[in-house]
Amino acid sequence: MQQTAKVLNLAPHLVGKPGTTLYSAADIEGHLGFDNNYYLLDFSRAMPPVPPLGEPNGFSHLYKLLRPELVKQSPKPMCPDTFSLFMSNSPTFVNDITQLCVDKCDVLLPKFADYLEKFSPGDKGFDLIYEMHHHGFNVRLPI
Repeated sequence: MQQTAKVLNLAPHLVGKPGTTLYSAADIEGHLGFDNNYYLLDFSRAMPPVPPLGEPNGFSHLYKLLRPELVKQSPKPMCPDTFSLFMSNSPTFVNDITQLCVDKCDVLLPKFADYLEKFSPGDKGFDLIYEMHHHGFNVRLPI
């Protein structure tokens, strides 16, 4: 898990009491199969969440996640359990994710817009959703 976290740019963090260091979201499950092989399950929260700004239910950290491509671009490792109840939220992790999202809007989005200008409508092989994901942008309905 530590090697995978490094590749994905995920931060080690303490969860639970007295505190166990994890390199993944706290709710990823590990099981020993009947075949004596180990299996990991439930990667739905593998990536860090988007800051839950203005979210009425307080659970958006469970499903509004950053793209892996964006997390890999971050100068600092990100924590997938930020904003969850699995850990006491470290101001450092909260600030790092918030800053990454600000940079995404202030720096990365204008760069992406400039990148898109080299394409023409109807260019063969151009896939806007692929390009958005590749550059770290989610494609979500506003609901």
